[in-house]
Amino acid sequence: VAGSGPFPQIDAIYSSPMERASTTARILSDQTGIGPVVLDSRLRERSVGEWSGLRYEEVQQKWPGYLKRRMLPPSYETDDMVLPRVFLALDNIRKSHPGQNVALVCHAGIIYAVEAYLKTQVGYKNPTRR
Repeated sequence: VAGSGPFPQIDAIYSSPMERASTTARILSDQTGIGPVVLDSRLRERSVGEWSGLRYEEVQQKWPGYLKRRMLPPSYETDDMVLPRVFLALDNIRKSHPGQNVALVCHAGIIYAVEAYLKTQVGYKNPTRR
């Protein structure tokens, strides 16, 4: 983010506590002088259950055909499971920072779930996607 051009004013930074996101949030905090970073477990990546920590090859070996057929493990955290915790976090953050710009550092699975919800509920179209 640093050096990537003009950046909007940030008043607070919230992050998933997972290492990738929290490291990025700390870098953003260091570069902007905004902090401390608030870690919120509700922004963590969705759970993939039994697949957590496994490499692609390991999933293929233990669950043959699942990936090819785009099947998910029974314990996979679906959008319907993810969205309530994420929306609760967003609502709490909004109420804590009225009129302020808040940077959220989270994960693709969370972003995709929120984006899919917005597409179906309000016809949202991400201008950065084709």
